Amino acid sequence: MSADAVEADGEADDEGASEERPSSPTVDSLETLINADTLEKTIEVANSVADESVLRFGRHGLKIRLVDPANVYMANIHLDSSGFEAVGDGMFPAGQKHEGLLDFIGKADSDELVSLAFDAETRRLAVEFQPYERDYALIDPDSIRQEPDLPEIDLPNTFTIDGSTLKEVVEVSQLVSDHVSIEGDPDAECIRIVAEGDTDTNTATLDDELGFAEVTAEASTFLSLDYLKDAVGVIPKSSTIEVRFGGEFPAMMEWTFADDHGHVEQVIAPRIVSQ
Repeated sequence: MSADAVEADGEADDEGASEERPSSPTVDSLETLINADTLEKTIEVANSVADESVLRFGRHGLKIRLVDPANVYMANIHLDSSGFEAVGDGMFPAGQKHEGLLDFIGKADSDELVSLAFDAETRRLAVEFQPYERDYALIDPDSIRQEPDLPEIDLPNTFTIDGSTLKEVVEVSQLVSDHVSIEGDPDAECIRIVAEGDTDTNTATLDDELGFAEVTAEASTFLSLDYLKDAVGVIPKSSTIEVRFGGEFPAMMEWTFADDHGHVEQVIAPRIVSQ
């Protein structure tokens, strides 16, 4: 079995694509001020997909869009400017490795303010919080994999679930298999997440009691638990996730963080079931 790719749609509507990307003019330098916990969560989500990305800071806030090397797991992250204490004018695209930034920011208190200063001429990023200041070399954004377009797919089934429950479902499913089938049953008005191993099968039934929303089609999608674990692992336990899926289409998860200042869309391509 192999994974279908979440590919950038080169023939997507240009007008729609431009609405998704920052329209602010690029500037040569920029300074921002942000809560450490909020910045750490934003970069953590990006790091669950790939080890580097283009961080687009500016008056729009922070936008990151990236896909993993296998084209299976994609994330679109937007931290609104209201989630910052201060933002600069214009937009600065900063190519950056995630891990080193996360390790350093993780030393700050969760409610501490972190200053980020970007300089295009020197290609440096200065990150400061008490009592530290660290200087990072930025990566040329053109050398980082191109940001993917969001797939426009009409997915018939939707359910909502809290982060704590979804994490538990994934953990229990991994005890018996490396994949799950998410199935919609309109007659029973429920969603089933089924993990089938060589000898054992685990089924989680999600109905009204767990926040079930709407099932309009009898459809299922087959997902790798490795990618689902990575995606679900960065979701706060207190978050409410909206999950959309259809027959053999990618599954899409949406949730917010930082008091709704941050918005995340995660897309996982289905595995192909060998006949």
